[in-house]
Amino acid sequence: ASRAAPDPTASAVASSRDETAADAPPRPNTLHCLVVDDTASNIRLITNSLTKLEHTFDIARDGLQAVDKVQAARFDVVFMDKAMPNLDGMDATRRIRDLGFSKEDLPIIGMTADFREPDLHIYIGVGMNHCLGKPCRLRDIRSALASVSSRQHAPLPRPKPACANPAATTP
Repeated sequence: ASRAAPDPTASAVASSRDETAADAPPRPNTLHCLVVDDTASNIRLITNSLTKLEHTFDIARDGLQAVDKVQAARFDVVFMDKAMPNLDGMDATRRIRDLGFSKEDLPIIGMTADFREPDLHIYIGVGMNHCLGKPCRLRDIRSALASVSSRQHAPLPRPKPACANPAATTP
């Protein structure tokens, strides 16, 4: 009888949370990231790098899950794959921006195997802050995080979803 192998990404999430809970409180510059990808090997590369950089993370397997998760929890940055089932990264980014999450409050770093520097304006145009070519290397992730998270301090409150009262504004 053969046994199904456990999902390596599930243990990575548990491991990330367990380490954070077991250690002292997270460092002030620790970021909580959402990794959105449908491929286990890509998720493993990103989450291993985030763990080495002492950041925490959660995982979404497609754009629909990503949209749901950013509404349900606080993230400092999203790593968004371009091509996924159900809802691709480009459309998921548009939906997240349409919900009122600005580029400053919730940076989105695109990831794609076919990234070319001359195409960066396409990703910026849909609402991403930055884009990385796959496979994503530690130094590239570190650089992308530095470029979008110059504010290494306590997180700002999230805006209300788009359906909230537009007349109510916060100073």
